[in-house]
Amino acid sequence: MAARLDELFTGENPVPVRGPVSAVAQDEPLAIVGMACRLPGGVSSPEDLWRLLESGTDAVSGFPTDRGWDVENLYDMAGKSHRAEGGFLDAAAGFDAGFFGISPREALAMDPQQRLCMEVSWEAFERAGIEPGSVRGSDTGVFMGAYARWLRCRC
Repeated sequence: MAARLDELFTGENPVPVRGPVSAVAQDEPLAIVGMACRLPGGVSSPEDLWRLLESGTDAVSGFPTDRGWDVENLYDMAGKSHRAEGGFLDAAAGFDAGFFGISPREALAMDPQQRLCMEVSWEAFERAGIEPGSVRGSDTGVFMGAYARWLRCRC
């Protein structure tokens, strides 16, 4: 925005600084080159999602036991959950902090969705055949879709 305002006020058109460019067509405004996902029902890939949809499997399950929740006392208590089941991600507690150069203590302090975002972003690049470190400093983005209700929950 600052560059555009400067252009409007000065009349100059500065050349933007860009990172490395790949062999992708330059007229392509947006290209989806890889996908990854984590969803309830054991879905950890786009292929898993299609299998779940084709089979009509119900992805609702009981509360997970690997998150430090007092599951026995969580259901139907004032100020707690009024449901005994929900759509929970499998292995949400299995984040590999060392892989991302994060200390275990820092990983515990991170929001679970941040950890999940890191894992899924890395996997999307790998599924596209792109070495994730190769896009550092380039004009590359990772776009996430999420259900707003999940974003407000504590996992």
